[in-house]
Amino acid sequence: MYPNMNLNSAYGCLKYHELPNTNSVNGSMNRLLWCVVCHILTDKPVTMRFFQDAMAQTWMQGEGMEMKDLGNNCFVIQLYHERDFTYIMSDRLRNYNQSMILMKPLEPNQNPKQMQLMTMELWVQIHDIVFGLHSELVAWDSGNFFGGSYGYT
Repeated sequence: MYPNMNLNSAYGCLKYHELPNTNSVNGSMNRLLWCVVCHILTDKPVTMRFFQDAMAQTWMQGEGMEMKDLGNNCFVIQLYHERDFTYIMSDRLRNYNQSMILMKPLEPNQNPKQMQLMTMELWVQIHDIVFGLHSELVAWDSGNFFGGSYGYT
């Protein structure tokens, strides 16, 4: 589709480059390791081409990506470097056209159409708690009220 998509900021256009052909087992296995399944939470249909161009400009990955439409605003994103995968999976970049994006890494031998994308980790800060209620137990109970706790600071 669009291997090695790079943003050329000087001219404001996208350049598409072909990837070198890797026939090694390790090369193909590494490619499978950096796949992400995402679901855009909106009632409006999302056009893959527009989504892909917007994410290429937002993420500005170094080694490129490919994308496949799974239907119902779900997509599989194939990345070509671990650095790009780590950056995209960080908690910073999770919206498209004011709609939330749920993302989950695709495990080897996993069918992307059968993945459950139902939850997302959020950081919640609670203000104006009464002095006597500043405890770790109250923090965990507050997190469980929102659907689950993953940590406390």
